Amino acid sequence: MPAASSRDDRRRLGLQKVQPALLGLMDGAVLTLARIFAAAGLAAKTFSAFLVGLAASLGAGISMGLSEALSDGGSVSGRGSPVRRGAITGLVTAVGGGSPRCPS
Repeated sequence: MPAASSRDDRRRLGLQKVQPALLGLMDGAVLTLARIFAAAGLAAKTFSAFLVGLAASLGAGISMGLSEALSDGGSVSGRGSPVRRGAITGLVTAVGGGSPRCPS
């Protein structure tokens, strides 16, 4: 059996880093795809759709980062530093929003 401190460390990692990252990744991808499809349909220009997707993913990253950082101080839930959680969520939201724009 793993030591209690090892279990606590894994739990802390999940709450403080993995969970905010997954939240941002899913949110960024979903929010940005709708805007990209709308822009591509309206503009019929690939570069215009790219710019709309870039702006949407950056905007989603900023929005999600701020909302995660301001939502919980971390002391009650054990989720850690709000600034760190906000930075992780915001960065991964922008990456998740930007990944559908990358060529395959």
